[in-house]
Amino acid sequence: MEYLSLFCRDECVEVRHLARIVRGIELSEPPRQIGSKEYESAYNGLIQTHLPKLAAHGVVEYNDTRKTVTPTSRVRQYALLAQFARYLR
Repeated sequence: MEYLSLFCRDECVEVRHLARIVRGIELSEPPRQIGSKEYESAYNGLIQTHLPKLAAHGVVEYNDTRKTVTPTSRVRQYALLAQFARYLR
């Protein structure tokens, strides 16, 4: 979420790029060093679960056909809330 908030509103991001970034953050590794198995796991999780849910809540626009994500104006709000929630743990 925080990564998506760095993009300009209405700027498309490819899901394959996003999957490498997410998995790299999870594994604390540079995205270019993410293996295909790790990449596929993140990619499948994004397209099957996370992106449709974020789209349903208006945080992103998800184009399932093109496999692209476009942040909406709400993405920054959700990123801020996610950051705040981490501090409460």
